[in-house]
Amino acid sequence: MTWDRRRDTVYVTNFFDGTVTAIDGWTQAPLASIAVGSFPFGLAYDYRNGDIYVANLASNSVSVIDGDTRAVVGAVSVGAAPVGVAMDHRTGLVYVTNDRSDSVSVIAPGN
Repeated sequence: MTWDRRRDTVYVTNFFDGTVTAIDGWTQAPLASIAVGSFPFGLAYDYRNGDIYVANLASNSVSVIDGDTRAVVGAVSVGAAPVGVAMDHRTGLVYVTNDRSDSVSVIAPGN
């Protein structure tokens, strides 16, 4: 789960159906169901541009969701079985832990 403070929206992964649900932070009403990769797990939020990063465990990728449109705007291939995602707001880098390849992938958004 991650929280978009600018839009007061909470994002939650739905592991078995390959989606992320956007939920209104005030009313708790679902706003959107966003299709991502297989078995989405970890999430991170970039407060600088509003993007949400989703680790897709079985797809070996990270989906990028635009917080304004709530649409997937890209996917980045990473190591095997990504589970965790962390955003370094100082540098703008996204770090992804890959369970099966025992590695960390680094994503530089916009590159």
